[in-house]
Amino acid sequence: MSVRNSAIKLAVFAVFGILSAVLVVNTLRVPVEGPTVAYKALFTDAQGVTAGSDVTIAGVRVGRVASVDIVDGDAGSATALVNFEVQRDQTLPAGTTVAIRYGDLLGIRYLDLAAGSSGEEGTLAEGDTIPLDRTSPALDLTSLFNGFKPLFDAIDPKQVNELATEVVAVFDGRKTSMETLLRRVADVTGTLANHDQLIADLIANLEVVVGTAAARGPELSHLVDSLTQFSGMLAENNEVLMDTLDQSAAVSRSALQIVDGRVPELGRTVNRLESLTGAMVGADPEFDHLMVAMPQFFASVDRSGSYGSWLNIYLCTFIVNVDGREGALGPDLHSRYCQ
Repeated sequence: MSVRNSAIKLAVFAVFGILSAVLVVNTLRVPVEGPTVAYKALFTDAQGVTAGSDVTIAGVRVGRVASVDIVDGDAGSATALVNFEVQRDQTLPAGTTVAIRYGDLLGIRYLDLAAGSSGEEGTLAEGDTIPLDRTSPALDLTSLFNGFKPLFDAIDPKQVNELATEVVAVFDGRKTSMETLLRRVADVTGTLANHDQLIADLIANLEVVVGTAAARGPELSHLVDSLTQFSGMLAENNEVLMDTLDQSAAVSRSALQIVDGRVPELGRTVNRLESLTGAMVGADPEFDHLMVAMPQFFASVDRSGSYGSWLNIYLCTFIVNVDGREGALGPDLHSRYCQ
């Protein structure tokens, strides 16, 4: 009993799975309702058209593309042969034209059928091929947008998207969008006109800059030549420069290692130096006298040591000061040797 229930559940699941798969495939393939008639069309360029692409008449979907093949032509040329099918109740005139249109800016393309103006009577028979003179390839968006690039650079992204859509619609053959395109261009040019003073100031400033640069032509040329020579010198001594930078980095690391952990000692040294400089500032007269007398003292020491590796000194007097009382030792201060 349990096996039977499991088998029933599995069968029901399989049926639903198959139906879901068929629904997904039909949704992706977008099948054409009712019986269809097959036709062919030759294009010099059918890029973007694939099996499943829509076929429309006056904007209404009436068929789909079946396949796209390459047909060899004369002198090594090649053309694209597009096989498509259209609902049987849609009668195509003998002069029917086919154009590849853009569905959106993402690159989706479709075939657009039109009655044409050749004046041919009759209708297309099943399997007929529409020649190259009645087909139009897709618009080259790259060349088109490159022509509008200066305009796109001057407006904001939202306006770019809106204007690009209208441009593609107009140049893709949908004439009803011409009025909208002109309105978009008018809005853009109006925005630019509102900033005419800013543009004028920018042009005036550029004129001043260019005039200054022209007046300093020799100096500017010398600057460029000097920069060129400097760049060449750097390029030639690249290894030496890199070695110098590496050595500088090593010296910096060594200095950091020496200083690291010695901050307390440096602090005490700075404090002591502060005390020393404070004492020197408080004894300006004595310090000035010391600075004046030191050259004479060192000159005397130099003369005293000029006889050999000893000092030849005559002691004129030796004064001892103890608690404000002075006493002279040695010869008299006014002896003839000291005068």
